[in-house]
Amino acid sequence: MRITKSNTEKWNLKIDKTAILGCSATGEVAYCIAYSNGGEVLHPQDEIDKFSTKPDFQILIYSELLCEPEIIPTDALPVFLRYLK
Repeated sequence: MRITKSNTEKWNLKIDKTAILGCSATGEVAYCIAYSNGGEVLHPQDEIDKFSTKPDFQILIYSELLCEPEIIPTDALPVFLRYLK
């Protein structure tokens, strides 16, 4: 996420529209990243360390949400879900 956010200008992306996508097991990883604290680095080693790891929204496809918080924060990210039958 930091690499993507640090290259938004170069790759013609919008820094405030970064997403994380996960399918099945990686959906769980995406969900956990989305609800992380942003991965603040106390002693940044380079410019990339200054960017947050938190995406602006998440896309989860056929994911089991094992690390779901008991209380959804008021600043929770939008999530787009797709479950297959």
